[in-house]
Amino acid sequence: MTHFRTTRNPLGQGGAARTGRKQITPLGRARRVAEAAAQASPPRASGAAVVSSARGNLKAAPAKAAPAKADRPRPRRAPAGSAGRGSLMRAVRAAPGALRKLAALCLYAVLATTALAAVSAGCLYAYYSFSDSDYFLIKRHDIRGIFRVSRQEVLAAAGLDRPVNTLTFDTRAAVRGLKSLPWVEEADISRAPLPDGITVRVTEYKPRAVVTLDRLYYLDSKGRPFKSLEPGENPGKPIVSGFTLDELLNEGPLAGQAVSEVFELMDVLDRRTDGWRLDEISEIRRDPDIGITLFTRSSGIEARLGFGPFAEKVARLGRVADRLKARGHLAGVTHMNLECSPRVTVRWARGAKPPDVGVPEEEEGVPGYDGEVPPALIAGPAGPVG
Repeated sequence: MTHFRTTRNPLGQGGAARTGRKQITPLGRARRVAEAAAQASPPRASGAAVVSSARGNLKAAPAKAAPAKADRPRPRRAPAGSAGRGSLMRAVRAAPGALRKLAALCLYAVLATTALAAVSAGCLYAYYSFSDSDYFLIKRHDIRGIFRVSRQEVLAAAGLDRPVNTLTFDTRAAVRGLKSLPWVEEADISRAPLPDGITVRVTEYKPRAVVTLDRLYYLDSKGRPFKSLEPGENPGKPIVSGFTLDELLNEGPLAGQAVSEVFELMDVLDRRTDGWRLDEISEIRRDPDIGITLFTRSSGIEARLGFGPFAEKVARLGRVADRLKARGHLAGVTHMNLECSPRVTVRWARGAKPPDVGVPEEEEGVPGYDGEVPPALIAGPAGPVG
């Protein structure tokens, strides 16, 4: 608080009133000096000057003793080689909150990237070292499931006919190469046994029949042509005709049903042991309008079955053929028609018709019918089938 004093001049009037100024008392001046000295530099003496009363007397007040030089904490020295890191960490700590967090995150990202790069470099070095080593060269080939494909064809198609490292061997490309072989349907390759072995498993196509298209092809169990026949190759299978390449490749519903009917008939013929067994059939012709027709190898008979049921029609066909053979009339037969079952129409070649064959109505006692509805054996006009 500043104290002011009013002085009077010889005229008896106050100095403040005459001059318009306020004079500072010695006590106020002492307070100002003490405050200015305290703000400029704190006193190092053992006490500070304070004003004790309004009379202007100054007294020394005791102050807290300063710590001795030996008792002051000494700053820690940074270890050798860590000056840059210490400066970076101090700069991070001195930054504001958000900036400090961002800087720490960037620092951790740099450290993680450096560690990852070091590990990757080590892995690449190890990989290239092992890939150039003879220890992992493939020396043993275990090939399974081959019957029509030779071992050398498998090795060449898979790329195993030359030195190959098991670590750099491309199994997918090898499988594609194996599937390019005509007889291979599925293939699988595994790196076993390690370190120098390889195992190849092959699944070959199983031909069900031979289909005639632009050329002869093998037909698998799903009705798909997969390989053309080579010159001089004997498939030992009946030839299926009446299909087009577009029908079989597109696998339309009608074509699929027709192929299923052909395979059903082949199963029926495969169970027979007489002259209508499967290996005695040379051709199975399919027609969308008249159904299925059989052609035999040895006798050259054309048997028109039409549409199912094939098991019943083939059984009746066998009984009629046995009856004709027992009577000596099977020779020269060229055509048998079961489209209007249970009636069976038989035709002979021109000049081969037996003279004693009439046109009986439901002959009795025909062996092999087993009580079924006896068919009418009708001798058609002599001559080739039209």
